[in-house]
Amino acid sequence: MLPLYTSILTSKEYGTIDMITTTVNLAMPILTLCITEAIIRFTIEENTNRKQILLNSLNIAFKGYILLLIASIVAWIIGIELKILIIFNIYYLVYTVSSLLTYYLKGLERIKIIGWASVIRVITLILLNCLLLLYLKLSVVGYYVSLIVSDIIVIIIYIYNLKKNKVVGNDEKNTTLKKEMIKYSKNFVLNSISWWINNASDKYILLLFYDLDITGIYSVAYKIPTIIEFVQAIYSQAWQISAIKEYNKKNSVEFFSNMYKIYNIIIIFTVCLILIFLKVISRILFAKEFFIAWKYVPFLLLAILFGALAGFLGSIYAANKDSKMYAKSTAIGAMTNIILNFLLIPSMAAHGAAVATCISYVIVWILRLIFMKKYMVLKINLKKDVTSYLLILVICISVICLKTLIAEIIATTVLTIIILMYRKELADLSKSVRKDFMK
Repeated sequence: MLPLYTSILTSKEYGTIDMITTTVNLAMPILTLCITEAIIRFTIEENTNRKQILLNSLNIAFKGYILLLIASIVAWIIGIELKILIIFNIYYLVYTVSSLLTYYLKGLERIKIIGWASVIRVITLILLNCLLLLYLKLSVVGYYVSLIVSDIIVIIIYIYNLKKNKVVGNDEKNTTLKKEMIKYSKNFVLNSISWWINNASDKYILLLFYDLDITGIYSVAYKIPTIIEFVQAIYSQAWQISAIKEYNKKNSVEFFSNMYKIYNIIIIFTVCLILIFLKVISRILFAKEFFIAWKYVPFLLLAILFGALAGFLGSIYAANKDSKMYAKSTAIGAMTNIILNFLLIPSMAAHGAAVATCISYVIVWILRLIFMKKYMVLKINLKKDVTSYLLILVICISVICLKTLIAEIIATTVLTIIILMYRKELADLSKSVRKDFMK
Protein backbone atom coordinates (compact mmCIF):
# COMPACT_ATOMS: atom_id res chain seq x y z
CA MET A 1 0.00 0.00 0.00
CA LEU A 2 3.02 2.28 0.25
CA PRO A 3 2.80 3.56 -3.38
CA LEU A 4 -0.80 4.62 -2.65
CA TYR A 5 0.15 6.36 0.60
CA THR A 6 3.09 8.25 -0.91
CA SER A 7 1.03 9.36 -3.91
CA ILE A 8 -2.08 10.45 -1.96
CA LEU A 9 -0.60 11.74 1.33
CA THR A 10 1.77 14.67 1.78
CA SER A 11 5.00 14.15 3.73
CA LYS A 12 3.45 16.17 6.59
CA GLU A 13 0.33 13.95 6.69
CA TYR A 14 2.48 10.82 6.59
CA GLY A 15 4.57 12.28 9.41
CA THR A 16 1.40 12.78 11.48
CA ILE A 17 0.30 9.19 10.82
CA ASP A 18 3.69 7.85 11.80
CA MET A 19 3.74 9.87 15.04
CA ILE A 20 0.31 8.48 16.07
CA THR A 21 1.28 4.89 15.22
CA THR A 22 4.67 5.21 16.91
CA THR A 23 3.10 6.59 20.09
CA VAL A 24 0.56 3.74 20.18
CA ASN A 25 3.44 1.27 19.83
CA LEU A 26 5.06 2.86 22.90
CA ALA A 27 1.88 3.13 25.00
CA MET A 28 0.55 -0.40 24.43
CA PRO A 29 3.36 -2.45 26.05
CA ILE A 30 3.66 -0.01 28.97
CA LEU A 31 -0.07 0.13 29.79
CA THR A 32 -0.51 -3.65 29.36
CA LEU A 33 2.73 -4.45 31.25
CA CYS A 34 3.88 -6.36 28.14
CA ILE A 35 1.35 -9.05 29.06
CA THR A 36 1.52 -10.45 25.50
CA GLU A 37 4.90 -11.97 26.42
CA ALA A 38 3.32 -13.80 29.35
CA ILE A 39 0.33 -14.89 27.26
CA ILE A 40 2.35 -16.95 24.79
CA ARG A 41 4.82 -18.21 27.44
CA PHE A 42 2.14 -19.46 29.87
CA THR A 43 -0.47 -20.60 27.32
CA ILE A 44 1.95 -22.96 25.61
CA GLU A 45 2.65 -24.83 28.88
CA GLU A 46 0.55 -27.88 29.63
CA ASN A 47 -1.76 -28.12 32.67
CA THR A 48 -2.46 -24.37 32.82
CA ASN A 49 -5.81 -22.64 33.09
CA ARG A 50 -5.74 -21.18 29.59
CA LYS A 51 -9.09 -19.45 29.87
CA GLN A 52 -7.92 -17.60 32.98
CA ILE A 53 -4.74 -16.52 31.17
CA LEU A 54 -6.86 -14.69 28.59
CA LEU A 55 -9.20 -13.18 31.20
CA ASN A 56 -6.25 -11.95 33.28
CA SER A 57 -4.67 -10.38 30.22
CA LEU A 58 -7.84 -8.56 29.16
CA ASN A 59 -8.32 -7.31 32.73
CA ILE A 60 -4.80 -5.85 32.83
CA ALA A 61 -5.27 -4.27 29.39
CA PHE A 62 -8.61 -2.69 30.45
CA LYS A 63 -7.05 -1.10 33.55
CA GLY A 64 -4.24 0.28 31.40
CA TYR A 65 -6.74 1.77 28.96
CA ILE A 66 -8.44 3.69 31.78
CA LEU A 67 -5.10 5.41 32.46
CA LEU A 68 -4.79 6.24 28.75
CA LEU A 69 -8.30 7.69 28.73
CA ILE A 70 -7.45 9.96 31.67
CA ALA A 71 -4.22 11.05 29.95
CA SER A 72 -6.18 11.79 26.76
CA ILE A 73 -8.63 14.04 28.63
CA VAL A 74 -5.68 15.96 30.10
CA ALA A 75 -4.13 16.22 26.61
CA TRP A 76 -7.43 17.63 25.24
CA ILE A 77 -7.59 20.22 28.04
CA ILE A 78 -4.06 21.47 27.27
CA GLY A 79 -4.87 21.87 23.58
CA ILE A 80 -4.24 18.63 21.63
CA GLU A 81 -6.69 18.34 18.72
CA LEU A 82 -9.77 16.29 19.70
CA LYS A 83 -9.91 14.48 16.33
CA ILE A 84 -6.36 13.19 16.78
CA LEU A 85 -7.10 12.02 20.34
CA ILE A 86 -10.26 10.15 19.25
CA ILE A 87 -8.35 8.39 16.44
CA PHE A 88 -5.51 7.59 18.84
CA ASN A 89 -7.81 6.07 21.50
CA ILE A 90 -9.91 3.95 19.15
CA TYR A 91 -6.87 2.68 17.27
CA TYR A 92 -5.07 1.90 20.55
CA LEU A 93 -8.03 -0.08 21.91
CA VAL A 94 -8.57 -2.14 18.76
CA TYR A 95 -4.84 -2.73 18.21
CA THR A 96 -4.37 -3.88 21.83
CA VAL A 97 -7.26 -6.38 21.80
CA SER A 98 -6.15 -7.72 18.41
CA SER A 99 -2.56 -8.19 19.68
CA LEU A 100 -3.68 -9.96 22.87
CA LEU A 101 -5.83 -12.41 20.94
CA THR A 102 -3.11 -13.01 18.32
CA TYR A 103 -0.56 -13.96 21.00
CA TYR A 104 -3.16 -16.10 22.77
CA LEU A 105 -3.89 -18.06 19.59
CA LYS A 106 -0.14 -18.42 18.99
CA GLY A 107 0.16 -19.97 22.44
CA LEU A 108 -2.67 -22.35 21.52
CA GLU A 109 -0.72 -23.11 18.31
CA ARG A 110 -3.63 -22.10 16.08
CA ILE A 111 -1.32 -20.65 13.47
CA LYS A 112 -3.64 -21.36 10.54
CA ILE A 113 -6.43 -19.14 11.84
CA ILE A 114 -3.90 -16.33 12.44
CA GLY A 115 -2.73 -16.72 8.84
CA TRP A 116 -6.26 -16.66 7.39
CA ALA A 117 -7.22 -13.68 9.54
CA SER A 118 -4.12 -11.82 8.33
CA VAL A 119 -5.06 -12.43 4.69
CA ILE A 120 -8.62 -11.18 5.29
CA ARG A 121 -7.21 -8.15 7.13
CA VAL A 122 -4.95 -7.23 4.20
CA ILE A 123 -7.78 -7.57 1.65
CA THR A 124 -10.09 -5.43 3.81
CA LEU A 125 -7.35 -2.85 4.31
CA ILE A 126 -6.69 -2.57 0.58
CA LEU A 127 -10.40 -2.16 -0.29
CA LEU A 128 -10.99 0.44 2.44
CA ASN A 129 -7.83 2.35 1.53
CA CYS A 130 -8.98 2.57 -2.09
CA LEU A 131 -12.42 3.80 -0.99
CA LEU A 132 -11.41 6.20 1.79
CA LEU A 133 -8.11 7.53 0.45
CA LEU A 134 -8.49 7.39 -3.32
CA TYR A 135 -12.21 8.10 -3.71
CA LEU A 136 -13.29 10.02 -0.57
CA LYS A 137 -9.87 11.72 0.00
CA LEU A 138 -10.08 11.37 3.79
CA SER A 139 -6.27 11.35 4.25
CA VAL A 140 -5.27 10.72 7.92
CA VAL A 141 -8.82 9.87 9.07
CA GLY A 142 -9.33 7.49 6.13
CA TYR A 143 -6.00 5.76 6.86
CA TYR A 144 -6.97 4.99 10.46
CA VAL A 145 -10.60 4.07 9.74
CA SER A 146 -9.20 1.45 7.32
CA LEU A 147 -6.86 0.06 9.97
CA ILE A 148 -9.48 0.07 12.73
CA VAL A 149 -12.18 -1.68 10.67
CA SER A 150 -9.64 -4.27 9.41
CA ASP A 151 -8.52 -5.06 12.96
CA ILE A 152 -12.13 -5.29 14.22
CA ILE A 153 -12.83 -7.93 11.54
CA VAL A 154 -9.76 -9.87 12.74
CA ILE A 155 -10.99 -9.66 16.35
CA ILE A 156 -14.41 -11.03 15.29
CA ILE A 157 -12.72 -13.95 13.47
CA TYR A 158 -10.58 -14.74 16.53
CA ILE A 159 -13.54 -14.62 18.95
CA TYR A 160 -15.59 -16.88 16.68
CA ASN A 161 -12.73 -19.39 16.54
CA LEU A 162 -12.27 -19.35 20.32
CA LYS A 163 -16.00 -19.90 20.89
CA LYS A 164 -16.17 -22.67 18.31
CA ASN A 165 -13.11 -24.48 19.71
CA LYS A 166 -13.52 -24.18 23.45
CA VAL A 167 -10.41 -23.55 25.54
CA VAL A 168 -9.53 -25.74 28.53
CA GLY A 169 -9.99 -23.93 31.85
CA ASN A 170 -12.56 -22.26 34.06
CA ASP A 171 -13.75 -18.77 34.94
CA GLU A 172 -12.65 -19.00 38.58
CA LYS A 173 -10.23 -16.21 39.49
CA ASN A 174 -6.62 -17.28 39.98
CA THR A 175 -4.66 -14.46 41.61
CA THR A 176 -1.52 -16.60 41.84
CA LEU A 177 -1.47 -17.14 38.07
CA LYS A 178 -2.08 -13.43 37.48
CA LYS A 179 0.83 -12.49 39.76
CA GLU A 180 3.11 -14.98 38.02
CA MET A 181 2.15 -13.57 34.62
CA ILE A 182 2.79 -9.97 35.74
CA LYS A 183 6.07 -10.96 37.43
CA TYR A 184 7.26 -12.51 34.18
CA SER A 185 5.98 -9.85 31.79
CA LYS A 186 6.79 -6.66 33.71
CA ASN A 187 10.51 -7.05 33.05
CA PHE A 188 9.71 -6.84 29.34
CA VAL A 189 8.35 -3.30 29.81
CA LEU A 190 11.88 -1.88 30.04
CA ASN A 191 12.84 -4.03 27.07
CA SER A 192 9.83 -2.81 25.09
CA ILE A 193 10.53 0.86 25.88
CA SER A 194 14.17 0.36 24.94
CA TRP A 195 13.21 -1.44 21.71
CA TRP A 196 10.81 1.39 20.92
CA ILE A 197 13.64 3.89 21.51
CA ASN A 198 15.82 1.97 19.06
CA ASN A 199 13.00 1.96 16.49
CA ALA A 200 11.36 5.32 17.00
CA SER A 201 13.21 7.85 19.17
CA ASP A 202 15.12 9.04 16.10
CA LYS A 203 11.84 10.28 14.56
CA TYR A 204 11.05 12.43 17.61
CA ILE A 205 14.60 13.82 17.77
CA LEU A 206 14.44 14.52 14.02
CA LEU A 207 11.20 16.41 14.66
CA LEU A 208 12.94 18.34 17.44
CA PHE A 209 15.70 19.58 15.09
CA TYR A 210 13.81 19.66 11.78
CA ASP A 211 10.11 19.36 10.80
CA LEU A 212 7.30 16.89 9.99
CA ASP A 213 8.29 16.81 6.30
CA ILE A 214 11.71 15.24 6.85
CA THR A 215 10.28 13.04 9.62
CA GLY A 216 7.63 11.80 7.19
CA ILE A 217 10.23 11.04 4.51
CA TYR A 218 12.43 9.23 7.03
CA SER A 219 9.40 7.24 8.25
CA VAL A 220 8.72 6.13 4.66
CA ALA A 221 12.34 4.96 4.38
CA TYR A 222 11.58 2.51 7.21
CA LYS A 223 9.01 0.76 5.02
CA ILE A 224 11.56 -1.05 2.82
CA PRO A 225 13.33 -2.65 5.80
CA THR A 226 9.91 -3.98 6.87
CA ILE A 227 10.33 -6.49 4.02
CA ILE A 228 12.90 -8.15 6.28
CA GLU A 229 10.49 -7.92 9.21
CA PHE A 230 7.92 -9.75 7.05
CA VAL A 231 10.46 -12.54 6.39
CA GLN A 232 11.28 -12.51 10.10
CA ALA A 233 7.60 -12.80 11.04
CA ILE A 234 7.10 -15.87 8.83
CA TYR A 235 10.12 -17.57 10.38
CA SER A 236 9.33 -16.56 13.97
CA GLN A 237 5.72 -17.83 13.82
CA ALA A 238 7.04 -21.37 14.26
CA TRP A 239 10.35 -20.46 15.87
CA GLN A 240 8.98 -18.73 19.00
CA ILE A 241 6.99 -21.82 19.97
CA SER A 242 9.80 -24.24 19.03
CA ALA A 243 12.29 -22.28 21.17
CA ILE A 244 10.19 -22.85 24.29
CA LYS A 245 9.53 -26.53 23.52
CA GLU A 246 13.10 -27.46 22.55
CA TYR A 247 14.99 -25.49 25.21
CA ASN A 248 15.46 -28.21 27.83
CA LYS A 249 16.09 -31.08 25.42
CA LYS A 250 19.49 -32.78 25.14
CA ASN A 251 20.27 -31.57 21.63
CA SER A 252 19.06 -28.01 22.28
CA VAL A 253 22.47 -26.39 21.53
CA GLU A 254 22.63 -28.08 18.13
CA PHE A 255 19.00 -27.18 17.41
CA PHE A 256 19.41 -23.49 18.28
CA SER A 257 22.74 -23.28 16.42
CA ASN A 258 21.24 -24.71 13.23
CA MET A 259 18.20 -22.43 13.45
CA TYR A 260 20.44 -19.39 13.97
CA LYS A 261 22.57 -20.31 10.93
CA ILE A 262 19.51 -20.69 8.68
CA TYR A 263 17.99 -17.47 9.98
CA ASN A 264 21.27 -15.59 9.54
CA ILE A 265 21.65 -16.74 5.91
CA ILE A 266 18.05 -15.84 5.01
CA ILE A 267 18.39 -12.33 6.48
CA ILE A 268 21.82 -11.69 4.90
CA PHE A 269 20.69 -12.59 1.39
CA THR A 270 17.41 -10.70 1.74
CA VAL A 271 19.35 -7.55 2.71
CA CYS A 272 21.82 -7.97 -0.17
CA LEU A 273 19.07 -8.41 -2.78
CA ILE A 274 17.15 -5.38 -1.52
CA LEU A 275 20.33 -3.26 -1.65
CA ILE A 276 21.06 -4.33 -5.23
CA PHE A 277 17.55 -3.41 -6.39
CA LEU A 278 17.03 -0.55 -3.92
CA LYS A 279 16.45 2.25 -6.45
CA VAL A 280 14.13 0.09 -8.55
CA ILE A 281 12.08 -0.79 -5.45
CA SER A 282 12.09 2.87 -4.38
CA ARG A 283 10.75 4.04 -7.74
CA ILE A 284 7.89 1.59 -7.38
CA LEU A 285 7.09 2.36 -3.75
CA PHE A 286 7.97 6.05 -3.32
CA ALA A 287 6.07 8.76 -5.18
CA LYS A 288 6.74 12.49 -5.51
CA GLU A 289 8.90 14.04 -2.77
CA PHE A 290 9.21 10.69 -0.98
CA PHE A 291 11.70 9.22 -3.50
CA ILE A 292 14.64 10.81 -1.67
CA ALA A 293 13.89 8.40 1.20
CA TRP A 294 15.95 5.68 -0.57
CA LYS A 295 19.15 7.34 0.71
CA TYR A 296 18.26 6.46 4.29
CA VAL A 297 17.37 2.84 3.60
CA PRO A 298 20.84 1.13 3.47
CA PHE A 299 21.80 1.73 7.11
CA LEU A 300 18.24 1.02 8.23
CA LEU A 301 18.46 -2.34 6.43
CA LEU A 302 21.71 -3.10 8.25
CA ALA A 303 20.02 -2.07 11.52
CA ILE A 304 17.08 -4.41 10.89
CA LEU A 305 19.51 -7.24 10.09
CA PHE A 306 21.08 -6.98 13.55
CA GLY A 307 17.68 -6.33 15.11
CA ALA A 308 16.37 -9.56 13.60
CA LEU A 309 19.35 -11.55 14.88
CA ALA A 310 19.05 -9.95 18.32
CA GLY A 311 15.34 -10.84 18.31
CA PHE A 312 16.20 -14.44 17.50
CA LEU A 313 18.58 -14.58 20.47
CA GLY A 314 15.89 -12.95 22.60
CA SER A 315 13.66 -15.98 22.04
CA ILE A 316 16.24 -18.10 23.86
CA TYR A 317 16.10 -15.73 26.85
CA ALA A 318 12.30 -15.96 26.77
CA ALA A 319 12.47 -19.77 26.70
CA ASN A 320 14.60 -19.59 29.86
CA LYS A 321 12.18 -17.04 31.42
CA ASP A 322 15.11 -14.62 31.86
CA SER A 323 13.43 -11.35 30.95
CA LYS A 324 15.92 -9.27 33.01
CA MET A 325 19.00 -10.01 30.87
CA TYR A 326 16.78 -9.72 27.81
CA ALA A 327 15.78 -6.19 28.86
CA LYS A 328 19.26 -5.17 30.00
CA SER A 329 20.80 -5.63 26.55
CA THR A 330 18.00 -3.63 24.88
CA ALA A 331 18.25 -0.84 27.48
CA ILE A 332 21.98 -0.38 26.83
CA GLY A 333 21.28 -0.25 23.09
CA ALA A 334 18.52 2.32 23.67
CA MET A 335 20.76 4.62 25.73
CA THR A 336 23.40 4.40 23.02
CA ASN A 337 20.76 5.23 20.40
CA ILE A 338 19.61 8.40 22.19
CA ILE A 339 23.15 9.66 22.72
CA LEU A 340 24.12 9.02 19.09
CA ASN A 341 20.89 10.60 17.82
CA PHE A 342 21.65 13.86 19.62
CA LEU A 343 25.26 13.74 18.39
CA LEU A 344 24.59 12.84 14.74
CA ILE A 345 21.17 14.24 13.78
CA PRO A 346 22.07 17.98 14.07
CA SER A 347 24.85 17.61 11.48
CA MET A 348 23.72 14.57 9.42
CA ALA A 349 19.91 14.89 9.66
CA ALA A 350 18.12 11.63 8.71
CA HIS A 351 21.42 9.94 7.76
CA GLY A 352 22.56 10.47 11.36
CA ALA A 353 19.36 8.88 12.66
CA ALA A 354 19.85 5.80 10.44
CA VAL A 355 23.50 5.37 11.48
CA ALA A 356 22.60 5.78 15.19
CA THR A 357 19.88 3.12 14.88
CA CYS A 358 22.28 0.75 13.13
CA ILE A 359 25.01 1.07 15.77
CA SER A 360 22.54 0.59 18.64
CA TYR A 361 21.22 -2.67 17.12
CA VAL A 362 24.77 -3.96 16.64
CA ILE A 363 25.39 -3.35 20.35
CA VAL A 364 22.20 -5.21 21.36
CA TRP A 365 23.20 -8.19 19.18
CA ILE A 366 26.73 -8.31 20.66
CA LEU A 367 25.47 -8.06 24.25
CA ARG A 368 22.91 -10.82 23.77
CA LEU A 369 25.57 -13.12 22.33
CA ILE A 370 27.77 -12.43 25.36
CA PHE A 371 25.01 -12.70 28.00
CA MET A 372 23.70 -15.91 26.42
CA LYS A 373 26.89 -17.79 27.33
CA LYS A 374 25.27 -18.13 30.75
CA TYR A 375 22.87 -20.68 29.20
CA MET A 376 24.52 -21.99 26.06
CA VAL A 377 27.23 -21.23 23.51
CA LEU A 378 25.95 -21.39 19.94
CA LYS A 379 28.07 -23.36 17.49
CA ILE A 380 28.40 -20.65 14.85
CA ASN A 381 31.27 -19.30 12.74
CA LEU A 382 31.34 -15.78 14.13
CA LYS A 383 34.37 -14.70 12.08
CA LYS A 384 32.63 -15.60 8.84
CA ASP A 385 29.42 -13.92 9.93
CA VAL A 386 31.19 -10.68 10.93
CA THR A 387 33.07 -10.70 7.60
CA SER A 388 29.75 -10.93 5.72
CA TYR A 389 28.33 -8.03 7.77
CA LEU A 390 31.36 -5.88 6.92
CA LEU A 391 30.87 -6.75 3.24
CA ILE A 392 27.24 -5.65 3.48
CA LEU A 393 28.48 -2.39 5.03
CA VAL A 394 30.60 -1.91 1.89
CA ILE A 395 27.45 -2.31 -0.23
CA CYS A 396 25.59 0.23 1.94
CA ILE A 397 28.29 2.87 1.56
CA SER A 398 28.59 2.18 -2.19
CA VAL A 399 24.84 2.53 -2.75
CA ILE A 400 24.74 5.87 -0.91
CA CYS A 401 27.97 7.43 -2.21
CA LEU A 402 28.56 6.08 -5.72
CA LYS A 403 26.73 6.22 -9.05
CA THR A 404 24.04 3.61 -9.56
CA LEU A 405 25.90 1.40 -12.08
CA ILE A 406 29.15 1.31 -10.08
CA ALA A 407 27.25 0.64 -6.85
CA GLU A 408 25.33 -2.23 -8.45
CA ILE A 409 28.54 -3.81 -9.78
CA ILE A 410 30.13 -3.62 -6.31
CA ALA A 411 26.95 -4.99 -4.69
CA THR A 412 26.72 -7.91 -7.12
CA THR A 413 30.42 -8.72 -6.64
CA VAL A 414 30.07 -8.67 -2.86
CA LEU A 415 26.95 -10.86 -3.04
CA THR A 416 28.92 -13.40 -5.12
CA ILE A 417 31.66 -13.44 -2.46
CA ILE A 418 29.09 -14.00 0.29
CA ILE A 419 27.49 -16.85 -1.70
CA LEU A 420 30.91 -18.51 -1.97
CA MET A 421 31.51 -18.00 1.75
CA TYR A 422 28.23 -19.72 2.66
CA ARG A 423 28.19 -22.30 -0.14
CA LYS A 424 28.20 -25.26 2.29
CA GLU A 425 25.37 -23.82 4.40
CA LEU A 426 23.38 -22.98 1.26
CA ALA A 427 23.83 -26.52 -0.05
CA ASP A 428 22.65 -27.98 3.29
CA LEU A 429 19.67 -25.62 3.35
CA SER A 430 18.77 -26.56 -0.23
CA LYS A 431 18.90 -30.29 0.63
CA SER A 432 16.73 -29.71 3.70
CA VAL A 433 14.11 -27.75 1.71
CA ARG A 434 14.01 -30.41 -1.04
CA LYS A 435 13.69 -33.16 1.58
CA ASP A 436 10.76 -31.39 3.28
CA PHE A 437 9.13 -30.68 -0.07
CA MET A 438 9.29 -34.35 -1.09
CA LYS A 439 7.55 -35.51 2.09
